[in-house]
Amino acid sequence: MHIRRLTHAGIGVVAALSLAVSGCGGTADTDAPATDSSTEAGAADDRGDATEAIAAATAKSTEESARLTMSLGTETDGVLMEVVGDVDPASDKSNIEISMGADDDTVSIVLRQLGTDIYMQLGGTDMAELADVWMKSDTSKLPAGAGFSMMPTGDPAEMIGSVAEAEWSSDTEITGSIDMTQSPSADEEMLADLGDAAKAVPFTATLDAEGRLVEMVIDLESVSATSGTITIGYANFGTITIGYANFGEPVTVEEPDGEIIDMSDDMLDMFDV
Repeated sequence: MHIRRLTHAGIGVVAALSLAVSGCGGTADTDAPATDSSTEAGAADDRGDATEAIAAATAKSTEESARLTMSLGTETDGVLMEVVGDVDPASDKSNIEISMGADDDTVSIVLRQLGTDIYMQLGGTDMAELADVWMKSDTSKLPAGAGFSMMPTGDPAEMIGSVAEAEWSSDTEITGSIDMTQSPSADEEMLADLGDAAKAVPFTATLDAEGRLVEMVIDLESVSATSGTITIGYANFGTITIGYANFGEPVTVEEPDGEIIDMSDDMLDMFDV
């Protein structure tokens, strides 16, 4: 049955993309490593270096509560996974809902964090009996390096190091390419599929009037060496769209109703990416 693999893929993609976003977060680093000559094209006008602008914009978007969305899919198959999360990094609160499907199988996952407590509920094909069951654990029990938070902070130098090219295409839009071999979100299977193209995956980043990142589109599909999709876990994804909205709005997360059981080691292992 594909359900377990779908569940692992769902959690894995959110965790992996969280790591990718964390590479952009934090406070702008004036001592960041020098970028190559192709990246210097982003500094051609008075808007400043485009690569550093992405890092600063992402850092700004993680300073307060927000709604973070992710959409993953292909031109042929449409949207294969959708993620919506209301997150408040200052108080360690988040509510994340994931829906995905492949073939005749569907999986829905709800993840909640309240301080150090995390809760997970599964639904979908052949899982009706779990509709009122929540699994609970503590963040200290997650595998080392697990990327549970959808709004982490981190060193922007990671993002600067993975951008191969960046330039302003308008006052609020930056286009360029990412070197996925330098990205913490890329696994061996993804890199093997992309081949040499892994060093130049197209992206488009959109900033708002406040200088915050509000959307980033990563176009893996256009450079895939095989089927036009990238396999992450079990599911195939092509274009990844990440969005931020509702900055500063209150986030309310409550302990779930229904039966609460301890999260098994088997389930905890799914956070290992």
